[in-house]
Amino acid sequence: MSTKQFRIGIGVFVLVIWWTCSHAIANEWESAPALNGAREAFYAAADEPGNIWVLGGWNRTGGCSSGTGPVLDSVEKLPFDGVSYAAQWELTPIVMPTPRFSHSVVITRGLIYVLGGRDERGAQPPLPQVDRYNILSDTWDTGPPMSDPRLLGAAIVDPLGRIWVIGGYTQPGMSYIVATVKIFDPTQPVLG
Repeated sequence: MSTKQFRIGIGVFVLVIWWTCSHAIANEWESAPALNGAREAFYAAADEPGNIWVLGGWNRTGGCSSGTGPVLDSVEKLPFDGVSYAAQWELTPIVMPTPRFSHSVVITRGLIYVLGGRDERGAQPPLPQVDRYNILSDTWDTGPPMSDPRLLGAAIVDPLGRIWVIGGYTQPGMSYIVATVKIFDPTQPVLG
């Protein structure tokens, strides 16, 4: 290797180190756009193109156990253009068929599944109804009901496209915490 090639190599190395250090992401949280309205006990999920969706929840005011406020049926979306997120959330015209909170949400194959949760405050069991929104056709329908509905169960989609609902509560209150896991494969026909 010649001296000139060595100097160019060192120069490129220094340039790469300088760029990496000057553009390094700090190991800290940064602010992102705020939602259009306050809500709690909701669920968010990202679709395949990267848009982030927030569905339902509770706009509670007041104390933890004595709060009041509506259960929400609204849907917000933070669009992603493939490079960056929008500067603000869109309050979409989409309205959930059943206002609910303490539910789970997953997105797979262009469909948003809203699972479990409650539609009113108070001590009632979770909803078995599964609301399903088709992002492309902008339509809601009802999926097969959950045989073991939950409040605040974790929900994920695995690499095979199956929906898993893991743990949660079968009734309001700590004595109803469950370890059961349910799996639903949306690609399989529903029998009966």
